[in-house]
Amino acid sequence: MNTIDKGDLRASFEDMARILPQFGFRGVGYSASFEQLTKLKVPVIVYLKYRKNDHFSVLRGIDNDTVWLADSSTGNRYYSRSQFMAMWETRNAETLKGKILVILPTQVDVSAKSDFFTSSPKRPTALSTKLQSVRNFLP
Repeated sequence: MNTIDKGDLRASFEDMARILPQFGFRGVGYSASFEQLTKLKVPVIVYLKYRKNDHFSVLRGIDNDTVWLADSSTGNRYYSRSQFMAMWETRNAETLKGKILVILPTQVDVSAKSDFFTSSPKRPTALSTKLQSVRNFLP
């Protein structure tokens, strides 16, 4: 973090994109819709307004109902679509309401682990809910 520390403990997409080449990557910022996020195949950094503060998190999984974020402040968290939208829709645009930073390797022969992103995230409570519903039908 010292690489982008400007003394105020704040960083922007621009700051991150500026330092990424030192680590063999490049960053490209985009405005996006939720529907576009659901079509992603790789993790991206999302810009959020979290508790009225600017915040970044890594999008690790998404489908139409559930969003999985890996966050340095809160850990791995699962949100409903509406919970995520309340934090992510930071632009006043009609369709492209949120911002993402896509991190790409500068070398073409780099491969990514296929288990770091999913298009079908499951909340950890999903198994508990399923077991509880089965238990309710047992004599």
